[in-house]
Amino acid sequence: MTSAPLWTAVALLCGCGGVSGVPVSLEIYAPGATALSDVDAYQVAVLKGASVDCQTVEATCLKSWSGYSSSALVSISGSDGKLKKALLIPNTIGGAGGNQAIVVDGIPPGDNYAVVIEAVSKAHQFLGSYCGIQQHITAGSNSAGFVAQLTLLATPLACDPRIP
Repeated sequence: MTSAPLWTAVALLCGCGGVSGVPVSLEIYAPGATALSDVDAYQVAVLKGASVDCQTVEATCLKSWSGYSSSALVSISGSDGKLKKALLIPNTIGGAGGNQAIVVDGIPPGDNYAVVIEAVSKAHQFLGSYCGIQQHITAGSNSAGFVAQLTLLATPLACDPRIP
């Protein structure tokens, strides 16, 4: 990707039991007709297991991926503290860009988590996603973060990515 990101959101993925967090920098790119203002929300889901094919997951809604099973989702919580299979976090950044804090909590210490962040349109269509494997989350310090790059699709996909 040669262009600069439209905006960067800083997210903290935190586990229970004294986990101090994994910093995530989310970079959003819009090379086509889709604009940041078309994004209504970001859905964050965490899956357990090394069998997640991130390249395939990023091509369509997580729910449409052939390997998807709701039983593989790790229950996580956001700023409200309620456990859910996925968090739907409203986009608070307008078309001009800026920063948005996203907090995901409740990930238990473990290995091989797939972190999936999907952009959801106002019409509940899939606008693009990031998928990455977090190799290890411990009950201590998790200072090694990662950059999540999400490129918005030029044309939204008709699938509804929202996980109830």
